[in-house]
Amino acid sequence: MHRCLRLIEVVAIICQDLDDKKSLAWLAQVSQNLKEPALDALYADIENIVDLLRSFPSHVLSLEEHPPNKPILLARQQPARADRDKVLSYTSRVRCLNEQVFGSESAVPPPETADAMCEWIRPTSFLFPKLRKVCISLQHVGYYHFVTTFITGPSLLHLELDECYKPLLFRCAPNLASMCPSLETLIITCDIHQTDDEDNVNIHIPAALENLRGWPNLRSINYGPLDCDSLVYLSRLPTLRSLTIPVTRYSSWINSPTCGYFGSLDHLTLKVADYQVGVIAVMKLFSRSDGLRARLRSLRLHVLMCQSDEVLLSTPSPLAPITAALATYLCRTTLKEFFVSQHNSPDVGIATAFIDHFQSLFPLTSFTALTHLTTRDYGNGWGDTFQLTESKLLELLRHWPALEIIDCATQSISLSGIIAILRLCPRIRSVMVSATFCLDDVLEYLFGEEWSPGMPLTFIDIPCHNTSLTDAKLKFQPHDVVSPGAVQTVAIFFSRVAPNLAPSVRCGSLAYTVQQDFWDAVYAVMAPLRSGLWDGFHNALLPLTQTLYLRFCCCKRCHNFEECLMTNLRCSRCL
Repeated sequence: MHRCLRLIEVVAIICQDLDDKKSLAWLAQVSQNLKEPALDALYADIENIVDLLRSFPSHVLSLEEHPPNKPILLARQQPARADRDKVLSYTSRVRCLNEQVFGSESAVPPPETADAMCEWIRPTSFLFPKLRKVCISLQHVGYYHFVTTFITGPSLLHLELDECYKPLLFRCAPNLASMCPSLETLIITCDIHQTDDEDNVNIHIPAALENLRGWPNLRSINYGPLDCDSLVYLSRLPTLRSLTIPVTRYSSWINSPTCGYFGSLDHLTLKVADYQVGVIAVMKLFSRSDGLRARLRSLRLHVLMCQSDEVLLSTPSPLAPITAALATYLCRTTLKEFFVSQHNSPDVGIATAFIDHFQSLFPLTSFTALTHLTTRDYGNGWGDTFQLTESKLLELLRHWPALEIIDCATQSISLSGIIAILRLCPRIRSVMVSATFCLDDVLEYLFGEEWSPGMPLTFIDIPCHNTSLTDAKLKFQPHDVVSPGAVQTVAIFFSRVAPNLAPSVRCGSLAYTVQQDFWDAVYAVMAPLRSGLWDGFHNALLPLTQTLYLRFCCCKRCHNFEECLMTNLRCSRCL
């Protein structure tokens, strides 16, 4: 059941524990000394470009600290081809550059150093020939040469500029368009609380957006506040499928008669300061007099400012007519995912109001094609303050038989509740809920109250409930003493109920005597099953004897279990 790791996997494991400088140096050394074709798949994610520059051979490129804490690049004026090859042996392994602190005074090279680096590397075309994703923070207009020459290339697909809602990007957009013809995602983050009038002074955004014509494959835009002309232009991009923008009540296009029609948009994310503003924005973006059906599949409303508990939970709720109007508009789309989250509020969120008052607030039956259910808020920093009960969750699922992904903050769901979810949603692929069960729950589900200790267990009549489920979050809490029959029962039960499940099963405290026949019995049941399911149970069921943890592995030859570490995955009898 266990295989030897390939060299590329060993290298990846080692690089996980190294910093950027050591990781790149080690990758370069392996790449030069070993000619295995699989090494072409090796790559590195860089989080500090200064460490990257310091990892270069000192006789090729070097950085020296000069006051006030500024790294200055020292490079040869006319580097030899061998020197460039050594540098490219490092940088050609980089696929992702995530330099979020690039604009800080202490971490970024000065503009003259960046320009010198560009001049030095220009003959080699691009420093990162296989770069796929760039996430950097640019706060100085002098760095646009650095962006266009140093970190871009024909393979770049994702460009994210943090804290850069300035005309910096558009000043170098023609160069970016020619150097990054394959760009698909453009993200420019900014503060939602900035108003359009304040941001757009002396910045001709419509003219700047014309430069986006150079990216024929641009599919996703995440941008700051826009005006009417900007939205009209974006709505005419033929390849645009995903749009993320902030909206405030001061946004000029909210009260404008025309702002573009996004009928071909697949995913829309609105960052709003008020729920009602978000609803109006959706109506504006998808309203059309001829009633043409839009293809919107995903709508996410991120409400960033608090609303009072009384407003959300009062009966009748003032949100009811607003939500009904929203539902009317969304019925003209092919909506499959609807997600509302509210930040900065540890006590109550809009998602809570939707669940508590869904019958009066939201006509759930209008969206039978929904495939994603999310009530968990990952961005509020307060955890999951509202938890669905099992009965409410099942009530929701009855309206959405096409669900494929469930990610909800719930109270503990019973084993019968999990089975009910699989029956209500036959196409479910992922269930992320709080589910805890023990052996008694399995036996009770199989035999009801008729089961008694010593009764023989047969699994012939267990139906195969779900073949699409592959991901689940389960917690198995066994008794103080775990017998081979317990693990066999649980393993066989889930192999029949969800045969393709490869769960990350977590166990509670285990205290029992380690016996060879225990592992032999477990292996006899688990061996015929798919390896993912076996690994999930095997990694979780670590024998615990007082304070001594023993890890057992399966011998590849005789299939016996023996304490690690075994030589080449062979037990002592088979060596």
